[in-house]
Amino acid sequence: MKKSILSFLLFTICNVSFAQYQMPSKSFRVAIEANHVGGNASGQAKAVKYSYIYSEQIKLSRWDYEISVGYINYYRKEKFSPFDYYYKGNHSQRVVGDASILYSILKKERHAFRIGLGPSVWYQRNGDVTNLSATTNGQQIENLTFNREYSSEFNVGANLKTDYEYLITPKLIVGLRAGVTTNFLTPDARASLLGTLSSVGVSVGYRF
Repeated sequence: MKKSILSFLLFTICNVSFAQYQMPSKSFRVAIEANHVGGNASGQAKAVKYSYIYSEQIKLSRWDYEISVGYINYYRKEKFSPFDYYYKGNHSQRVVGDASILYSILKKERHAFRIGLGPSVWYQRNGDVTNLSATTNGQQIENLTFNREYSSEFNVGANLKTDYEYLITPKLIVGLRAGVTTNFLTPDARASLLGTLSSVGVSVGYRF
């Protein structure tokens, strides 16, 4: 009888402990974010960033770490003066990697709101417009010609981000993201992407 009671108590304790213990949460997401390019005139197209994001909860705490790889392909909108004619001017392509530590200010069964920061590093290919010329017919441009001279640069910086996440199902998640990325090294002043980039976007992913 005592052995039966002891076995029952041990089984109950194990079940309760297992129910309370949760494995660290991992997720893989894709995100689309619109980046505001500082210093550009109004009417400029947004620099859209596409990212793959891996995140994992640190043990059973409110802390997460996140690693992401993103890509931006951006053309600066240029005006050919004195005509009211716009064309795709200087071109920048950026591949950026971020590593961030985030703290969950809000952590519920279906909702989470995190804020964090970390280092960033990126490679950027810049295409600068040269030898710009046009043929005109009165007040209209018939043809616009130019060359692009490409160069490459590396930079390092820091990122600050916020992330809201909603759990649709136990596995499927959607979210809203906003952040700021700034550089430490002096960028190429001719590049169409330089200085501080602020972003806002959405994400969708899978938790496992």
